Amino acid sequence: MRTVDEGVLLPAAELGVMNGIWEAYEKNGQSPVTTREVLACAPELANRNLVTILTFINRLTGRGFIKIEKQNPEVGRGNLYTPLVGPLIIRRWHIRTSWRERW
Repeated sequence: MRTVDEGVLLPAAELGVMNGIWEAYEKNGQSPVTTREVLACAPELANRNLVTILTFINRLTGRGFIKIEKQNPEVGRGNLYTPLVGPLIIRRWHIRTSWRERW
């Protein structure tokens, strides 16, 4: 896992997706997780459209927070997600950056 670049602030919705990915990743024995596993671990995403969630995942991938791999066709058709940044790093950074913006 790496550290966060200083120029990125995660919106609450994207942070919710990351929380789901981290929780599913831990439950899955630190193996890549599917979209279904992420949604099962993030009830706050239940009222969001799947296309919106996939957009958040693509944004997070572009920022280098997660890695996407194609799932084995024999197992399923979807993608597998692996977090590249740990939750503690983002939460500390997120709080520090939010505090700076207020003052």
